[in-house]
Amino acid sequence: MAIRRWFDPHEEMRRMWDWMDKMLEEVPYVGRRLPETTGRDIGTVAPYVDVAEKEGNIVVRADIPGVKKEDISVNVKGDMLEIGAERKEDKEEKGEGYIRRERTYGRYYRAIPLSSEVDAEKVNATFEDGVLSIEVPKVEGKEVKKIEIK
Repeated sequence: MAIRRWFDPHEEMRRMWDWMDKMLEEVPYVGRRLPETTGRDIGTVAPYVDVAEKEGNIVVRADIPGVKKEDISVNVKGDMLEIGAERKEDKEEKGEGYIRRERTYGRYYRAIPLSSEVDAEKVNATFEDGVLSIEVPKVEGKEVKKIEIK
């Protein structure tokens, strides 16, 4: 006689949703056009970032391809680092009997929570080969004061 295992449809649905969430996290630009697409506004894309702590700094590297340095903004607001950029490109091709124009517009935006207090006055940002590198110096944490419970 085989033992029959009880089937919980709600548990199966939760597993399916977890699986779908994992799959969609791995797919870049879900529901959006890729930045290489031409002729339309691609919407706002969150750039991929690497965040690390090195030698008293929070180091962020963000992929922002196809953007000029002057079209990028980096802001520190409280405990958030904001990266914004706008991509504008206008191409024209002429050939025998035709003219073709293509325009690409798109925006990048990402807000990154910072793990500790930082010195916003000493942030250093560089941009090279489509990669934005930002070093944010951490501020020494305030001394923790133990509170006596009465």
